[in-house]
Amino acid sequence: MEREPFRAWKAAIATIAPLMIAFTLIAGCGKEKTAVPETAGLNVAEAEAALHEAGLKLGALVEDFSDAVPRGKVVSSEPGSGSHVELGSEVELTVSRGPEKVTVPSVLGMAEAEAVSILDELGFRVEIKRAYSEDTAPGLACGLDPSPGTVAANGSAITLTISEGSAYVTCSNCNGSGILTSSSTCARCGGTGTVAYEETCPECGGSGLCPT
Repeated sequence: MEREPFRAWKAAIATIAPLMIAFTLIAGCGKEKTAVPETAGLNVAEAEAALHEAGLKLGALVEDFSDAVPRGKVVSSEPGSGSHVELGSEVELTVSRGPEKVTVPSVLGMAEAEAVSILDELGFRVEIKRAYSEDTAPGLACGLDPSPGTVAANGSAITLTISEGSAYVTCSNCNGSGILTSSSTCARCGGTGTVAYEETCPECGGSGLCPT
């Protein structure tokens, strides 16, 4: 036979338990929710602004290759767009690294800044090399390794050679003519005339150019 205090305790628990369960359910249902906005195709800054507008926070950023989505744009989100989550929740974004394989473009003849910008946009790690060139004006791209048209891995290194101009300057000894001219008194005419002599410039070997 149950004692009186024990029966009273059981009755109290039976009364309180449903109230606690109901309170928990009501409290859980009371948390405000919001829909995850569409962020695919946006850059990270635009996506973060859209999340903030919806009362959400930017979570982790994950990079992945994509043939369809341009480099630096959002591919997808987790939770996905349209999902209903609690206000203040974090949303993870997957950001495109561009395609896994990229064709090296031709940037020869372009200014250094323009060439670097194009290669960087495609995901290459650009390494600059400088060299003399007889065909390309100073400051312009005159070489690329791997060469244009090569299919290379996204993120791989590419060497861009920038022209420093010609390796030669005009010979100061002959002013670029390659010939030295001199004269002497004519022996046949008794000094009434002169005879001109020409010889190859020893400084430039007749090319008119000297190394810098």
